[in-house]
Amino acid sequence: ERYLKLSEYRAKVDAGPIDAMVPLLYMQPLSASAIQITARAGNIMEDLELLQSVIGYHALLQYNSGFLVLNRIGMQYTKNGTLTIDEFARYGAAASQIRIYGQLVREFEPPSLVARLDTFMQSTAGRILDEKMNDMSKNKAYTPAVSDLGDWTTSMAERRDYVGQLLSEASGSLHAKAKSKLDHAYSSLITSLAVLSAFIIVAIVLSVAIARWLSKSIRLISARMSSLAAGETDEAIPYSARLDEIGDIARSVEVFQVAVIR
Repeated sequence: ERYLKLSEYRAKVDAGPIDAMVPLLYMQPLSASAIQITARAGNIMEDLELLQSVIGYHALLQYNSGFLVLNRIGMQYTKNGTLTIDEFARYGAAASQIRIYGQLVREFEPPSLVARLDTFMQSTAGRILDEKMNDMSKNKAYTPAVSDLGDWTTSMAERRDYVGQLLSEASGSLHAKAKSKLDHAYSSLITSLAVLSAFIIVAIVLSVAIARWLSKSIRLISARMSSLAAGETDEAIPYSARLDEIGDIARSVEVFQVAVIR
């Protein structure tokens, strides 16, 4: 259903200027669904290190998505000087999303990436965003300056490009880590198969050798029984001194030999 509304959104865009909140109504649900795929991928992983990387990347996507929503709300705020009830509610949801997933980013992403996020928020563009977000959190009404909307959109564009680069790097790192894990798993599988094959070959060789050895012993005893039946009583019964089953058989034949001699 969400994808079916894309044509409706396209028609609104083609018809002329649209309200800043319209993209949120159509595109944000699609974005959320796409990001959720990352979370589902993490749910089927058993490797802890790779799972933590997926959680961190998913958190970074959600963190960025919250700012994308905030961008549209900020455009309304810096243009009108206040937020409607619906816009303020959306601001609260986006701010909560940024706060919650920002904490997960700090927990699961590398410290170097977190430091770069902090560096941006301490920059001029970051301070502009932080100040306006603070005002929006109180829905503080004011008379916008002519430059406010431009400053907000420019700062958000800088943030988008900056975080977009971080997302690209995080994605590449995750892909490289997953490939490394896959290569290692493949190598381990090949090694295991080689060891198993060697074990099977050794087992087969030993089985054949044992079978031949037993067969030879039984054939010798059988030949001696035949010669004993033919009257040859002087020759000793082979393997009669052994303590295994072959020895038992040989001693049984020896009893028969003694009986024949008597």
